Amino acid sequence: MRVAEVLSDLTTLYLADPKAALALVTARESQDRTAEAEPIARYEDDDPDLQRAKSLVHLHASVKVAH
Repeated sequence: MRVAEVLSDLTTLYLADPKAALALVTARESQDRTAEAEPIARYEDDDPDLQRAKSLVHLHASVKVAH
């Protein structure tokens, strides 16, 4: 089941505009500054899965522009 979710996410990123895809994998600070929103923004750069997703989006965008 997890594989299907990953494949679905990759398909979504493939079909999306590069800026929209990057927005999907970028954590944003909440409008109502709750205590729960701060750790997400603080650890955004420490999450290896998030970094891989961002790298994948950047790679896809560069390949799409090159071809």
